[in-house]
Amino acid sequence: PSVHMYTGIREPMERNEYGMVKPHKVNGVDVFSMGFAMDEGQLSYMRKPMIDKIVDEGLYNVEWQGNTKYFLVDTPAGTGAEFKATCDKMHFDGAIIITTPDPLAIEDTKRGLAFVDKLGIEKLGVVENMAAPMPQPSAKLDLNPIMEPNFFGEGSAAADDYYHEELKKVAGAYDTELLGSVPFDPQFRLAPGRERPFVLEHPDSPAAKAIKNIGIGFRKRLNLR
Repeated sequence: PSVHMYTGIREPMERNEYGMVKPHKVNGVDVFSMGFAMDEGQLSYMRKPMIDKIVDEGLYNVEWQGNTKYFLVDTPAGTGAEFKATCDKMHFDGAIIITTPDPLAIEDTKRGLAFVDKLGIEKLGVVENMAAPMPQPSAKLDLNPIMEPNFFGEGSAAADDYYHEELKKVAGAYDTELLGSVPFDPQFRLAPGRERPFVLEHPDSPAAKAIKNIGIGFRKRLNLR
């Protein structure tokens, strides 16, 4: 329900003459999100019948373009009903687990990988988000207090290295790989509401370069199937 915040679009999606949803096009990408149909701050908790209805709408009643090369589904964190309902209704070529460098997230990563295994979906890799930040002082943004590599606390830089290695081990234990690490960038805080994605606004930043490399690795893994 939050994907729409990164598109800069607030208008609800329209329907064509056949009643199918017309997705918003953002930088050449067709985007469908239940967030376009929700009021700001509206509670998104739903029971399974409603979840099934929304999943059906997104999979089967959207006017997706016929030349679509990649169909990406972003599900809420964890192994909840949304993820299971989506996987039950459509065959997916693979799954990517996105996590962060901390012990609780690593445990969730293990559960996510095990769940993907149980569903018989190929694991394309693990992505480490919010890794050790890159110092980028900016007086304009007044974000200097969180620019230091150990802004999470004393010794957190070393902890990041430790959990980074742990994620590599976890990925290897589940017969997949760590596709890459995206360093924390304070500009991410300004991304919601922008019409241009972060990687286009800041193409030379370490985070944008990492995201691009992860995309290349994901595509290679997918084509090797």
